[in-house]
Amino acid sequence: MESRSRNRPLAARKLNSALIGLVAASLASATFGCSGNVARVSGTVLRKDGSPVSGARVIARSEGTGKTANAETDSSGHYALGIEKMGDGVPPGDYYVIVLEDLGEEHTQRPPTIAAKYAKPSMSGLRFSVKAGEKSTFDMSLEKGMKHALTTMKLQSHRSIP
Repeated sequence: MESRSRNRPLAARKLNSALIGLVAASLASATFGCSGNVARVSGTVLRKDGSPVSGARVIARSEGTGKTANAETDSSGHYALGIEKMGDGVPPGDYYVIVLEDLGEEHTQRPPTIAAKYAKPSMSGLRFSVKAGEKSTFDMSLEKGMKHALTTMKLQSHRSIP
């Protein structure tokens, strides 16, 4: 008995193969994201004295969609933002950023080393904008204490993602 695929015309079999390939590519793009549709944003979080803020949560929220991207700083203060996982990038748009310092467990909390304003979106003063396909560096130098202080931010953009 001949298989059903051999009974179909060659053009129909080729069309079927093309459709299967297109569906597989679409699923892969939806599952893993298309690097051209996101921007890669990373940087370093430092105190004004140059020491890294390690173990801090960096949260960027899109002003347009409300979606958030998260990262955690390493021992050098470096981070890479991501929507689903750290470092996978963010959709293009305008973002405001907060930094939540790890102060330890509730019963053994350390005193904060950065100003409380960095934990409040309306007060942090930390913002960036990115376009699809950009690779951007968003470095932050944060003041300590409760006083109003200058925040130094550096944003470098590169048009293509490797």
